[in-house]
Amino acid sequence: MPHRKLRARREGMPSRIAPGEEMGRAELAEAVNRYLWETTRKRYELDAHSIARYERGHVRWPGVHYRSGLREVLDVTTDADLGFHPSKRGDTRTPPPATSSARLHADHGGGVDLGTSPTEFLARTMVETPVPTRIGWTEVDHVRATTRAVAMSENLFGGGLSCEAAAAQLRWAGQLVEAHAADDVHRAVAEAVGNLSSVVAFSAFDIADYAAADRCFDFALWCANEGGSWALRANTLAEMARKAAYVGELDDALSLVEFAQVRADRLTATARAMLWAIRARLLALIGRHAETRDDVERADAYLTAVIRL
Repeated sequence: MPHRKLRARREGMPSRIAPGEEMGRAELAEAVNRYLWETTRKRYELDAHSIARYERGHVRWPGVHYRSGLREVLDVTTDADLGFHPSKRGDTRTPPPATSSARLHADHGGGVDLGTSPTEFLARTMVETPVPTRIGWTEVDHVRATTRAVAMSENLFGGGLSCEAAAAQLRWAGQLVEAHAADDVHRAVAEAVGNLSSVVAFSAFDIADYAAADRCFDFALWCANEGGSWALRANTLAEMARKAAYVGELDDALSLVEFAQVRADRLTATARAMLWAIRARLLALIGRHAETRDDVERADAYLTAVIRL
């Protein structure tokens, strides 16, 4: 059962960082961590994700220090004022239901009767992975490895299953951009998440979910700006141009690839060759053949430079 008292109390507290607004979950978590540091001289890592779990009733009886911090910050006297009640044996998790839709049958070799279809059974299976409040290079490497795996799956099997799984990974990884981090780590994780978003966008494009593809492309561009990555910006715009060309929007596709060529001096020779090749193809499709030949020659020149390195 949701802890409505906790949420109501939080929403009734004014925000100190956004005057005129209610206290957010992240702000509450930071205030509790600060109070616990000041009173115990120990570091605690309460975060917005944990507060959300408390409010949803996924955790009925938080640890003693967190309960103390929440009472202090939210200015209440008892745990009950926040909707907290101890469960049996002090278990801080929501206890399992007395009955289950799945039944184990010893007489059938330990087989399980789900009690419903596999689709419905799994639809009720939810996993919430905690998001760290402060990130480092480990999280950057995690996102990069995820992107490689998603890209390999998409290349081998197409969008299908890859897209849905990758979208879930992106929703989680996107939260890392808001976590505390050193400046260089923040830029790197923004670029890594943007690359993942770009791969998810192309997977969605592969299964003709153009709305999802556009949203992921937009997020990738936002990440490119956040991380100061000209390479991500150019690659994302190039993929957007391919998608626009596929659906017959040739003028838009040409504009997108030309936007990608802005500050081409920040790009590798391989990336420049790729952009000139895309532009050449688009010009050929709209009948501008002389310019097509010029762009092909430019692409060849950059590729030759790469080969000579």
